[in-house]
Amino acid sequence: MGASAFKFCYRIKDFFLENNISDILIPGIGYGRNAKIFYNNATNITSVEISKSAIELVQKNISKDIKYCGSVTEMPFDPKKYKGIFCYSLTHLLNRYEKKHFILN
Repeated sequence: MGASAFKFCYRIKDFFLENNISDILIPGIGYGRNAKIFYNNATNITSVEISKSAIELVQKNISKDIKYCGSVTEMPFDPKKYKGIFCYSLTHLLNRYEKKHFILN
């Protein structure tokens, strides 16, 4: 379990900041390794995670504000539209029907 975000996360964070994208959805946040920089720089983060133990790690180390505990295949959890989505290492875990549902919803 690494502590640092992958380098490309910083580029995405910069893109979001440069384009005033502060309302961000992070599906499959995991234990937050790649999401921490978004919590540090964005004003409104909505995160989704299926693993309760991963949520506990995020709540302990990054933010208490985990919005939804559940599978991304059950999305959308609310009618909100997001200006930015950060999704890393998630879609390969879904079958083709789940991917389609996830992307369209």
